[in-house]
Amino acid sequence: MIVLRTPKGWTAPRKVEGHYLEGFRRAHQVPLTNVASDPGRLKLLESWLLSYGPDKHFDEQGRLVPELRAMAPHGNRRMSANPVANGGLLRRPLELPDMRKFAVRVERCAVTSAGSVPVLGEVLRDVARLNPHNFRVFGPDETQSNRLEAIYETAGKVWLGEYFPEDADGGELNPRGRVMEMLSEHTVEGWLEGYLLSGRHGL
Repeated sequence: MIVLRTPKGWTAPRKVEGHYLEGFRRAHQVPLTNVASDPGRLKLLESWLLSYGPDKHFDEQGRLVPELRAMAPHGNRRMSANPVANGGLLRRPLELPDMRKFAVRVERCAVTSAGSVPVLGEVLRDVARLNPHNFRVFGPDETQSNRLEAIYETAGKVWLGEYFPEDADGGELNPRGRVMEMLSEHTVEGWLEGYLLSGRHGL
């Protein structure tokens, strides 16, 4: 893995009219505004774009020069054609349980109470049990808080990192787990939820 850390808006002008641009929040979305009405801003934008050397990278028809085109992967080395990443090549039909076993018997209207999500959890549990090598559950939130915890009877959360003592208390972590939780960590609340629920308290 290569981790490259760069300033926000890298290569942009460091300052524009006394205000920071490169490495600052102003580099987000539209870093140079009013280019249609301000000739000075337009000239600055032109200078910035020309700094990438388009004349070296493209021919007169706007196509990549042969040396750069040759660097692109070919055949199965292309990301879209890699057999490992192409689900269309790897898919296998799922073995499904008899869905009638999950039916909720309604004795009388407006009297029977049943949640659809816990029942879905039971369906996912049995699908995972019948397809241990070609079925995973991906969720944008915490599985148990969304009442899908029945799947943990068959498959835990995939986890390949360090384990802490508290993980044994309902953490449901398993290196061979089939549940992938992608918590909403783009918010502080979501990050905190993911941090606490995953048992990662030793940061």
